[in-house]
Amino acid sequence: MEHVIRRGARYVYRRRVPAQLVARVGKREVTKALGTADPREAARLAKRLDVQIDDEWAALLAGEIPPTPTVQVKPPPFMTVEEYDHVDAAEANGTEYTPAEAAAQTAQSAVHWMEARVSAMMESLRGTSIAPLTAPPFTAEGTRADAISGPPKTLRDALTLWADKRAPVPNSLAMATRTVDRFEALHDPLPLAKLTRQHFTAFQQAQTGSASSTRVYLSILKALLGVALDEGWISSNVAVGIKTEQTRHARLARLPFSPDELRVVLDHARTFPKTSARYWLPLLGAYTGARLEELGQLLTNDIREETYRDTSGTAHTVSVIYVTDEGDNQKIKNASSRRRVPVHSELVAAGFLEFVKSRKTERLFSDLNMDRNGRFSSTFSGWFGTQLRTKLNITDDRKTFHSTRHNVKDALREAGVDEQVSDALMGHSTGTVSRSYGGAYYPLRPLVEAVSKLAYHF
Repeated sequence: MEHVIRRGARYVYRRRVPAQLVARVGKREVTKALGTADPREAARLAKRLDVQIDDEWAALLAGEIPPTPTVQVKPPPFMTVEEYDHVDAAEANGTEYTPAEAAAQTAQSAVHWMEARVSAMMESLRGTSIAPLTAPPFTAEGTRADAISGPPKTLRDALTLWADKRAPVPNSLAMATRTVDRFEALHDPLPLAKLTRQHFTAFQQAQTGSASSTRVYLSILKALLGVALDEGWISSNVAVGIKTEQTRHARLARLPFSPDELRVVLDHARTFPKTSARYWLPLLGAYTGARLEELGQLLTNDIREETYRDTSGTAHTVSVIYVTDEGDNQKIKNASSRRRVPVHSELVAAGFLEFVKSRKTERLFSDLNMDRNGRFSSTFSGWFGTQLRTKLNITDDRKTFHSTRHNVKDALREAGVDEQVSDALMGHSTGTVSRSYGGAYYPLRPLVEAVSKLAYHF
């Protein structure tokens, strides 16, 4: 959904102001809490806001007083931060938001604010000419002249500014703080204006983890410099354009379980009641290849029966698991992660479909509670890791629940499943343009055939 992001349990409208209007609007972004956790309702409200804001900005560009909008979006009733925090926490099964997050979600409509600001601004400009906009000069160090006051700004100052402007969820703020800690452990806390591209390249090369982790660190640093640039603290973002490659010192981030280890993991899971996520999640991981959070957030109605035709045209019915972001509090990693996975015969034999039919709750695994960051699998992930190390004697820290995803990929390769089908089954992005053509979901028959070939030899 364009201009719509999820913040905590609800959706927020967020849109960048055109560069030529920033000075007159008074900000670089328009944000508005949509007051809903329903993605369809959020999309509907966003379309209305798009029309309204387009009209207002067109009027500003034309130098006219904006007309009264024909489309009105009624904002949710105003509540204090404390009231909203209480209500939203109750709706989100105990999720609590920081004051900054709650304030971001409950802020009065950015559009209504803009209406008042634009109206007052245009009234004050009536009958006057508008002088050309000029930016204050930059100093030799790259800091805007009017931004120099007090001690030189550092990366940690940029972190504080970023947190204030973006109101990130707690885990994002924690990750950004760790990134700055890492950077300053390598380089002294230098003024932003003294940082060069070489500092960030050296930071990248010093990382010994996975390439994906290094990409996250760099993206955070780019974001911090981005807000510093917007604030006028620096003249350019020197971290932009740095490419992240796997360093030669990095080891594999994750490994599959060995056949014996996977057998032990699945046998251990079967010792728990069939009503428990502890029973089903390891089996689902081993026979779907889905990510842990994708499984933990499943709704009961995400498991459906569908019909496909084999190569001779004969119709067959099969149960499939839908991985989407359509339900409340559901998220997916990227567009390629939206998919359907046929239910493996081993899961059928274990009684998975009977378990689904027996559920009286909207969520499939009601024993998993959503944490303050909107994730259902956090507690299970910690418990599972402890079981591996202390109960099952699997001590390699590269082997986690995610290892089952690697097991599935290897098993599909051994079975000769086409890589494109395998990618579609596991929600991997191929990066090819052809994947953007065709239906919303990959054809069912090749997925069913691929799953039928998925087998382990214990």
